Amino acid sequence: KSTRDALGELSLLLSYLRWWNLEKHISIDVLMPPSEIYYRGLFFQ
Repeated sequence: KSTRDALGELSLLLSYLRWWNLEKHISIDVLMPPSEIYYRGLFFQ
């Protein structure tokens, strides 16, 4: 279920980026681990 929730949040984020006409200027690398220690273990920041 957590993967489905994470994908839903990513889909919502992308829809906002399209609404604000920013999707062409932003790249999302979902395989890149977060740099901060307190984000370790989370799917998305």
